[in-house]
Amino acid sequence: MYPRARPEARATSRPVQGNPPPGPKDRVARCVIGVNHSNNRAEKEFPMRRLMIVTLATLSLLVGPAAWADDGGPLRSIDISGQGEVSVPPDMATVTLGVRVEAETEAATMDEASARTAAVLEGLAAKGVAAADVQSGSIRLTPRYGQNLLGGTDYSNIVGFTATNTITAKIRDINAVGEVLSATVGDGANMVQGIRFGLQDEDSVRDEARRRAVAEAMRLAALYADAAGMELGTVVRITDGSISDGGGYGAMAAPVMEMASSRSAPQMAVPVAPGEITIYSSISMVFELSEAN
Repeated sequence: MYPRARPEARATSRPVQGNPPPGPKDRVARCVIGVNHSNNRAEKEFPMRRLMIVTLATLSLLVGPAAWADDGGPLRSIDISGQGEVSVPPDMATVTLGVRVEAETEAATMDEASARTAAVLEGLAAKGVAAADVQSGSIRLTPRYGQNLLGGTDYSNIVGFTATNTITAKIRDINAVGEVLSATVGDGANMVQGIRFGLQDEDSVRDEARRRAVAEAMRLAALYADAAGMELGTVVRITDGSISDGGGYGAMAAPVMEMASSRSAPQMAVPVAPGEITIYSSISMVFELSEAN
């Protein structure tokens, strides 16, 4: 026995019972429907054409119009970057110091820390540090716990308290930094948390770094244009890059130095080496290029 062939599904124009026979418009509609269902090639081509149109439109938006010179031709240009730096000795320093006290009760701990802090503030004023250049930092009071039989922390057993008070001071006389640090230790400070050197007039140094960056960019642009046999034209665009500080400028993390609670005045000034501060500037410039005469 041969397998039976499947009957083909054929479109028919037989009118459905109860409906009027198809007119010309219905025949046209059925013809269109038939094309949509049977012509797979048309279904594949039309989306591909739409995709090509969208892709070309997107590409034209990404590329954008080209830059043109005054004579109607494309603009020839060179994009160059320049670096500038200035190194100068600092003329001020910012020091962070503080007081750390331990006692059995909250009141005794805070009173001792407050008395030491007040003495440090008075000493800074006596050394010529302006009140506007002194600022309090963190003020903390924390309990101290005992230990259990296993050597761990027994949080149920408070054996005393610790108070800390930090101060940040700007010393505008760079030659007096070591002397001021020694005086504050004698006044009651037992923590020195770091020193940061700076400039009282940063803008003038930054501007000089910018000028040097522009000069370097112009020098390199002229060099490259000459090597390529071109004539360097006018400046089209200038972009200011980031400015960074180097050398000793910026916070220099230093370990916290803690001294004994009993006051003792150092017999000599703390040696301080300011070094130099280096400020960097970067610039990006675009120049027109033309044929050399």
